[in-house]
Amino acid sequence: MSPVRRAVKYHQPFYGVEGQGWFASFSAFSKHVKLSFVCETYLEPEPPSGTGPERQALDLKKTDALDEEQVASWIRQSATNPAMGW
Repeated sequence: MSPVRRAVKYHQPFYGVEGQGWFASFSAFSKHVKLSFVCETYLEPEPPSGTGPERQALDLKKTDALDEEQVASWIRQSATNPAMGW
């Protein structure tokens, strides 16, 4: 896989594969952080929130437990099939 690139777009950090597209972004809110996965297919298992295959997401509050292995799996899946153009 090509190296991961990062950029700030729309006031958010984005992560992508050069020449292929963006696959993840973060958004910070007053009571939670949203990790959005940007890919062309549904992730397995589907993250708990989002609006469709191109905008699947995980909302995390301060008190939530984080399944690091699952998040890493979603990042790998999303990076394999990024949806948002470079």
